[in-house]
Amino acid sequence: MNADHPEQLEVSQEPFPSIPLQQGDPLAIQTWLNQQLTSRDLTITAKRQGQELRLLLESPQLLGAEPLTTQIQELLKSLQTDSIAQVWLYGKQLEDPIPNWHSSFELPTDLPAKPPSKIELAKQGDPQAFQQILDYLLLSEGCSSKIHLNRQVGSMQVIIQGEEVPDQARLTDLVYKTLTRLDLKFVKKLRIAGQKRGSFFPSWSGDLDTRL
Repeated sequence: MNADHPEQLEVSQEPFPSIPLQQGDPLAIQTWLNQQLTSRDLTITAKRQGQELRLLLESPQLLGAEPLTTQIQELLKSLQTDSIAQVWLYGKQLEDPIPNWHSSFELPTDLPAKPPSKIELAKQGDPQAFQQILDYLLLSEGCSSKIHLNRQVGSMQVIIQGEEVPDQARLTDLVYKTLTRLDLKFVKKLRIAGQKRGSFFPSWSGDLDTRL
């Protein structure tokens, strides 16, 4: 599509995934803890019931309860989530049918007021916060974004840049669903363009009437 004549874009209806780590989502916590503890040669499975989080720690070798409990407690405290009050750990060797040990600790739920998150700032109309969120989601595509917002007329322009020409259909969906999830009601018109880094003009562009 010639960038001089933006097309009217359509987006798919597939749901956009959330980023639920600090909301206490057990799958997100499980994935994050496994990434943080790769050197430990263990696998963590997380389940949650109410404000209780239960972690099963499995390893080919017998795990030490005290150092792992301390390390996981510090990691979970760093999330500053107020949705989890109690954490239970169960350590088990792979070949054993039942855990070799268990321990528990509490997490503070009366956390001090935190500064607004990037999501909150984006909902308030901060284009830099929206750009930072979008750039995070574009990492897997090897792309970055530039945002131009005019709140007076309710228009937003998003330029996606990559080493190669960004995929128009897939990234249009990504931008639209991000915008929808953030519930930016003041954005009525959205223009999305894609260009190769170093190019002066975009390779494609299109308009969406968001009607959020």
